[in-house]
Amino acid sequence: MSSNKRKIEYFGVDFVDATGKSLYDKEKLVALFRYINQKEQKDKIIRDDKTKKAISFDIINDEKEDVVEIVFKSCKYNHSPDYMSSKDGAERPTDKKIFEGEKEITHFCFNLRGLDNESIYEKRSNGITLKQAEKYLNSFKETILGKNVSVQFSIIPSEEFSKALNDCQKITAASIYVDKTIKIQGSSYLDFLETDENIRDEVIISFKCKRGRSILKDIGHRLYNAMVSENQSIKRVRLSGENIDSVNMIIDSLKGAKQNSVDVELDPNGIVNSDSMFAKLEELIE
Repeated sequence: MSSNKRKIEYFGVDFVDATGKSLYDKEKLVALFRYINQKEQKDKIIRDDKTKKAISFDIINDEKEDVVEIVFKSCKYNHSPDYMSSKDGAERPTDKKIFEGEKEITHFCFNLRGLDNESIYEKRSNGITLKQAEKYLNSFKETILGKNVSVQFSIIPSEEFSKALNDCQKITAASIYVDKTIKIQGSSYLDFLETDENIRDEVIISFKCKRGRSILKDIGHRLYNAMVSENQSIKRVRLSGENIDSVNMIIDSLKGAKQNSVDVELDPNGIVNSDSMFAKLEELIE
């Protein structure tokens, strides 16, 4: 059953050129949203045949001065198992077509007040990720932004990760979770990961320091900064170490992004009421 408590996460929005220069423009961001929204429904669909996920887009409200409310609709296709009753275990064939999937919606509230202001979205495992939303917008960006400028989202970090890292006396091991589609130099044999939908979207790369030594703290800071400010190929950073009292520490970036939660209303079928969700999101970014 769906829960009325929903996790939300803060993020930043920018436009960048090939050199990484910031070119944020509020009017162009709204124009990009409206350009996509005016398309026919079939032309708004982006399909990723590697993950078997289709994504679409609707503007809910773009009439407010400083906020645009967006929903990203998505579904996982190419999977149509039989139905099974939760009452007696009876089974029957599904009527779902192989190209259909259960619709999921992910709510985004874009803050237009300026480059340094935080936007916010509903973080959920069955919806779309921040990276998928960024990739979706960049699929349509050329008409509004041109070939050499792209939309870039960045996670807004909390202070917890950096503080914990600074308090760590010794770092003995590190794991980075990267997108399985990333190209790792010298590891072309990993290309098969992209084509296997049974493999999770993340690959874990782990390394340990030599006995009696410590991984440099600067490495931890650089990995975390890459995760929150670059192309988000790095999904998660997890460090193991000891504090000044030789007590074991685990420092995990999953606890390092600025997050919150909201209580929202659910429709009778368990779906989040979007009016309720957006009202809560706007309260958090005002």
